[in-house]
Amino acid sequence: MILGAGLGSLHSGTIPEGRKESRIAPYSIGVVLGGIVLFLVIPLWGHRFLLWLPMPALLPLVFVSFVGLGFLLGHVVPLSIDSYTHNQSNLLAWCWAIMVTGSVFGTVIASILARDYGMFLVGVLGILSYLFVAAVNLAGIAIVWVVSGVSRTDRE
Repeated sequence: MILGAGLGSLHSGTIPEGRKESRIAPYSIGVVLGGIVLFLVIPLWGHRFLLWLPMPALLPLVFVSFVGLGFLLGHVVPLSIDSYTHNQSNLLAWCWAIMVTGSVFGTVIASILARDYGMFLVGVLGILSYLFVAAVNLAGIAIVWVVSGVSRTDRE
């Protein structure tokens, strides 16, 4: 997943500046759908098939699945930071500080929740958090459109 996230982060740098904000929601929704498939659908309905697969076939399948999800995950933070800091170094530092702090606290909280309530809850909360990111992004685009009458991508 880390390999995929790194590749996604690298790819996010190739997206033109004027299209970055409009790409946050599709990548977040892709994470939501990928997370639902990998953590809810496949374990519930694909369990017998996965147990039937021999290990040499299962390992590449799992690797490709998690690299793909990581690729989508790797876009969200760099696109968000690029879209909302507008090359202001003080905001860039704050964005990374908040993201790293959230990552550390999120890891600790996820471990505690998984221990006490199960991994299913942690998966659902992770999926809901990316759905929230998509909703906030779409709401921000809609507010800019309503207030100014012109979308941000049209202004750039």
